Amino acid sequence: MRIVACIAVIVCHTSGSLVTHNQVAPGTAWFNQCLGINAFIRWAVPFFVMLTGFFMLDPLKKVQLKTLYSKNILRIFSALVFWSFFYGIIYHTSFYPLGEQESHLWYLGMIIGVYFAIPILRYITQNQTILKYFSLVWMAAMCYQFIGHFTTLPVNLDKMIFVDYAGCAVFAYYIKTLFYNKEESPQLKRLSHIIYILGLIGLIITLVLGIKMQNIDGDFFRYVSPNVLATATAALVFSIRHPLNLTGKIAALVENCSKCTFGIYLFHIWVLVQIVNRIHRIVPQPIPMTILCVIGAFLVSYAVTFVLKKIPIVQKYIV
Repeated sequence: MRIVACIAVIVCHTSGSLVTHNQVAPGTAWFNQCLGINAFIRWAVPFFVMLTGFFMLDPLKKVQLKTLYSKNILRIFSALVFWSFFYGIIYHTSFYPLGEQESHLWYLGMIIGVYFAIPILRYITQNQTILKYFSLVWMAAMCYQFIGHFTTLPVNLDKMIFVDYAGCAVFAYYIKTLFYNKEESPQLKRLSHIIYILGLIGLIITLVLGIKMQNIDGDFFRYVSPNVLATATAALVFSIRHPLNLTGKIAALVENCSKCTFGIYLFHIWVLVQIVNRIHRIVPQPIPMTILCVIGAFLVSYAVTFVLKKIPIVQKYIV
């Protein structure tokens, strides 16, 4: 799940780089194809947040405050500081916590906030009734907030705990309680099909309206828009219901690669900066270009992270 989400994020950044840096003109075939690829993979970021809720909010898993701060939060914060300096030096910009940031580092600041809330969120997941209530209110609040982008609403819900990423993590655990390690039943099958249909509708909306608006930062491309969240939820349900049972060397490779996804995420932007423009000039089509860039960025970032993780302090605090 982590590996697929990591690759999807690289696809998102590869296809989006040509659009956001004005390297292809709006309305052209290149521009529309890049938007289409980006729209197809927008679910990856909320999916990553859902994995946090999936693994960290299980009441059966012991999560001590000391471990949460000394291991999880400290690791993310130290990585944020290090990679902010890294990209700040390379691009001659200011240090992120005090100024600008490399685009993908926003995720680290956001996920630190989610981790701060985990002790509280775990109280919600301990009670199935409260968990269901929270999830329903979260879905309603997200839809209400989305409508607010198009019209003036009487109540502003932007600051509620029910909205955005903390609620997304709780909702993912609710999905886990519905499907994980549950025997197949007609009701469960019907529910999964409904979620798949909603996810497909969300994907179509993202593709059609995203391309129509010619704006990668538009409302229908937002990671917490209902259409993108519907697709991410469908991807999560599919992952739960269709697990891969790997053994031997393949399982060991997947496990190792999964442990490197944090470092891959942090480093892949630098690789993309080095290769996107070069491959863009050589390969005349967006899809082959994206495939080559993603493969190159993933493999190089994986190799660098694999080496860095051999250094104990770097493994613990940087990647």
